[in-house]
Amino acid sequence: CSSLALVSNKVAITHMPVPASIFCLQLSVTILFIYTAQRAQWLEVDVIKWGNVKCFIPYICSFVISLYSNGRALASSNVETVIVFRACSPLCVSVLDYLFLGRELPSRRSTAALFGVLAG
Repeated sequence: CSSLALVSNKVAITHMPVPASIFCLQLSVTILFIYTAQRAQWLEVDVIKWGNVKCFIPYICSFVISLYSNGRALASSNVETVIVFRACSPLCVSVLDYLFLGRELPSRRSTAALFGVLAG
């Protein structure tokens, strides 16, 4: 599903080179779908409360930054490059987990697999 969305976004950005507008449209359609499903009683949706939103502001900002960065990367490179960089994120996360959260580094086998993905 993620690769289909990536290719779809690349096609959309190729025809309309404004990634921010494309992602805003996608998020708006998602919100519309959620509220429509709620009205049709297919989904149970919690009421939005400022206290809950305030706790998630750092995650919301990170999500928006990652969407925008992804769109800019798709606009200036091909899909394969974006896939490789996405696949490298577990390698970066494992090192950051070790440095900041005191977790173990991946085993030799896992590290070899992560570097295999990095090598392509």
